[in-house]
Amino acid sequence: MNEKMLISALKRGEENGFEIFVERYGDRLYRSLYFTLKDEAAARDLVQDTFLKVVKSIHNFKGDSKLYTWVYRIAVNQMKDGFKKKQEDMGEIEDLQIGKSHVESDVLRNFHHRQLTECIKEVPFIYRQVMVLFYFEEMKIREIADLLEEKEGTVKSKLFRGKQALKQKLIEKEVFHEKETI
Repeated sequence: MNEKMLISALKRGEENGFEIFVERYGDRLYRSLYFTLKDEAAARDLVQDTFLKVVKSIHNFKGDSKLYTWVYRIAVNQMKDGFKKKQEDMGEIEDLQIGKSHVESDVLRNFHHRQLTECIKEVPFIYRQVMVLFYFEEMKIREIADLLEEKEGTVKSKLFRGKQALKQKLIEKEVFHEKETI
């Protein structure tokens, strides 16, 4: 089922359409949110909340972007709402860091996936979020900027800073040596 057919099926409330939607986007969204949040349960809950919101809001989807981009934007908004609620519940504003890092193919080929994953999880949230979208979701800078409602230059800056943060984590964990290039 192509994307247009899937959207039509979702708008008609077809159970088969929802099953295909969950099958097509569930794991992908979970992986992105898990890397961003570093919490399996929170990522699962956010995927469920996002999918419920998608079902309720599918009639508002205008097709100006890809379906997954729209779904991810809903997840980001749900995440922001969750952070706001958590801050209100705690009675103070937490200093949230949104993280991301730059991972080139050489790093992925040369180092064990688990070590790299652990280092990525330690990169500040602000950089990790952009890294996940750029490297794992293979979104273009413009798409990320639109999704996060930021300027392209800001996204590029976060990619650069994320790469530096990841490099530092890799050096600290002795997965990578300072003379090597990422």
